[in-house]
Amino acid sequence: MGKPIFFRPMTSQEKKGWNKGVYVGFYTYLFVLFINFSYETFFSSSLFSAPVLFWSGLAAAFVTELLYVFVQKRRQSGDHT
Repeated sequence: MGKPIFFRPMTSQEKKGWNKGVYVGFYTYLFVLFINFSYETFFSSSLFSAPVLFWSGLAAAFVTELLYVFVQKRRQSGDHT
């Protein structure tokens, strides 16, 4: 396969964090779309714009991944202060 040009391979800890982030992002999309659809059904206008819908799931995925990796590194270092 060769050495990657731009990105280093993810560690197993980072892969676990990303997998958790993907699930949270997906369910965030479902929740936000449900809220937007319900609002649109009752009030005939959208509650969230398309960019908000798009970025909400991505932001949730990345933030969850970063938090998971941060917490795991902190637990491994033994520094709980």
